[in-house]
Amino acid sequence: MSAAAEANAFFQDDLALVLRLSAGISIEEMKELVFTHPRLLSEDRVAALLTCVPSSGGEQANIIRSNLEFLQNVQAALFQQPGQYLFGIGPVERIWDRVKQGEIGVAEGERLASQADIGAEMSPIYVQVLCRHAVNSSDGEDWWDILQLGRLLLAASGSAALSREGQYVRERIAIDFIDISCDSLIQVPDGRVYRKALEVGTSWLGAESVAGNDYFLGAMLHRLGRLHLDPYTSDRRLQGYEHQHAMWLARLEAEYGDELIGVPEEELRVPEPVDALHRADNYLKEAVKLNEGNSKGKSLRARVQALEFLEALGEPVSGQELIDLASQALQFLDEGSIQQRLAMRATLASHGRPGR
Repeated sequence: MSAAAEANAFFQDDLALVLRLSAGISIEEMKELVFTHPRLLSEDRVAALLTCVPSSGGEQANIIRSNLEFLQNVQAALFQQPGQYLFGIGPVERIWDRVKQGEIGVAEGERLASQADIGAEMSPIYVQVLCRHAVNSSDGEDWWDILQLGRLLLAASGSAALSREGQYVRERIAIDFIDISCDSLIQVPDGRVYRKALEVGTSWLGAESVAGNDYFLGAMLHRLGRLHLDPYTSDRRLQGYEHQHAMWLARLEAEYGDELIGVPEEELRVPEPVDALHRADNYLKEAVKLNEGNSKGKSLRARVQALEFLEALGEPVSGQELIDLASQALQFLDEGSIQQRLAMRATLASHGRPGR
């Protein structure tokens, strides 16, 4: 069998779907067809399908080529306006719905999401839309459901294509999984969530596939810093910290109750505040070295936050270091980062230095 014939056999199902786009279906049916099979929105896959179409293949070949060019235009338009993507009917959302409705457990959902047929559907625009929805919703009242979506995305990323697009998918999901887990931990201090997020994040730090990719590594180190910072500082005051921390720890049993029976205590335990904040500072130090511009400013600002809480907990912290870090943060933070800039000015003011 020739290479062209093998490619046609491999993509037979895809070519059939592409042909259906011009089979007299309605706009709504066309949307359902495309968004139910998001692999059709993969730039790499459409390019591969185009190679299967003979240049002199008659009317059917011309129809397929025209429909593939239409899909390329849809891809480009969705990257410009991702809000137009029809969220909710893709393969990952369908598994997620079954988990939310209690039809299957999350472990079974992860098993289904990890299958190769789901990995093949993980086109960059599809992943971008799913991740954006999850991150934007992870600090709301549906945080638990969103955490399960994050777990399904992580499972699906494992079978994504070994390609440029597949690498983007794995990197994007890993970064956003840390954010989703962090927001979950702000709600409930679950050591299982913490350790899974830590495992995912640290597994990338020595990965050959991202060696030299300072942009990704800086972003991941910043997320690992926040994983150890935000759950311990979000909505907390420097005064009366111990009481606030105890109330946060109590949320675990209040949330899960009898579901925790039989779970080893060490699985549920999260790091102590001082330990976590030192870890946060260490990750953020490394992030500052790799990040640039506003991202560097955010890592510097996060370091200030970690050190201020460490100081409140009785750890020795240099006032001059806080001044230097806050001043540097102001140099890099965008003018639009209003709250973060105000926080840095407040730090400087508390040490008798005017912020600019």
